[in-house]
Amino acid sequence: MAEKMKDKAQQANQALYNKMRAAQGAYRDWLFKQPPEEILNHAYEYVVREDILLSMEYRDIGYPQAKALLKLADPVSDIFKDFEKLET
Repeated sequence: MAEKMKDKAQQANQALYNKMRAAQGAYRDWLFKQPPEEILNHAYEYVVREDILLSMEYRDIGYPQAKALLKLADPVSDIFKDFEKLET
């Protein structure tokens, strides 16, 4: 039973990472089509989003958390928005 839950968690984490990587790729593609001034305006957001993605690549979260994040349209953006509120 515990092994099944671990497998579900790993699958959910991999699906979440893939979804987040795709969203970050789309954001990057959009960003690179912007004029230089706009790219600079979004530089901080881009770097933090990359850090979020890197963190997800090397860390598994629990199944309930991964499942909840998978339900979001763009988990990277939502995590960034929450992080931005905390950052001082």
